[in-house]
Amino acid sequence: MTLLLVDGNPLIYRAFFGGGDDPGLRADGLPTGAVAGFCSRLWDMTRDKLRQHRISHAAVVFDASGKNWRHALSDSYKANRSAPNDDLLVQLQMARQLVPHFGMQAVEQRGYEADDLIATYARINAESGGETIVATGDKDLFCLVQPGVTIYDPMADKWVNEPEVIAKFGVPPRRVADVQGLAGDTVDNVPGVPGIGLKTAAELINAYGDLETVLANADLIRQPKRRQALIDFADQARLSRRLVELDADVPLRVPLADLEVYPPNAPALLSALAALEIVGFARRVAWAFSLRADEAPPCPAMAAFADEMMMWRAA
Repeated sequence: MTLLLVDGNPLIYRAFFGGGDDPGLRADGLPTGAVAGFCSRLWDMTRDKLRQHRISHAAVVFDASGKNWRHALSDSYKANRSAPNDDLLVQLQMARQLVPHFGMQAVEQRGYEADDLIATYARINAESGGETIVATGDKDLFCLVQPGVTIYDPMADKWVNEPEVIAKFGVPPRRVADVQGLAGDTVDNVPGVPGIGLKTAAELINAYGDLETVLANADLIRQPKRRQALIDFADQARLSRRLVELDADVPLRVPLADLEVYPPNAPALLSALAALEIVGFARRVAWAFSLRADEAPPCPAMAAFADEMMMWRAA
């Protein structure tokens, strides 16, 4: 089995903040540019960049709304983030609706982040001898790299294997969480140990082996400030490591076996795109399947969903 797991949220976030292939709006003002960019990149991956890997199973994995198990450990987890832009939120919802037309499922699960689901699917597939490609540019998933699990960054069009992980974190994938436990992560408001950055954290982990051994030998550290910080903030380092660690044992609502790919439904995709008035990407789909994009009737269900998103955005 060759499994493709696409990290959905960063894909549309990058399309939104970096500018999509189609900057347009629907006639009523509903933003669709990030949806077009998301679709274009998903199309490029499945139809071009990763086609030679003969993917048999695939999913686009999204973060579920609401809090997850990490918030139970720390109220401050991701508390530094501002509320998502409404234009981004409505496009995220619309992008999810389009995923099945590409021949794969959109998956999310309340109480867990997409990273946890990806880690769980990758573990199950690796244990059965399968190959997994994780499509993401998120460094938090670099810890998954191992024989049989590779990361492909669709925005940079590059592969991430163990040498790339070591170049980024200074340690092999299995020790990334240890480094992050010491250095913290400002993006997710994970504190780490004050005064210890990524380079120092990697040096400590390489010297002692893992986070617990570093903390157990803190009194041997020669630098006074570093030694005292490790002693004073040992529990904070442990909590930080737990916050960045992925849960690879999620009780999956959608089993791996159910992620088998199927042929894209080009007519349905074109009708959905027509309802959203996404023209540029629709032409690419139509050309690939010898169809006429301008002849696709707008999908009533997608049109109704888009109208709902427009009303929510205007409320």
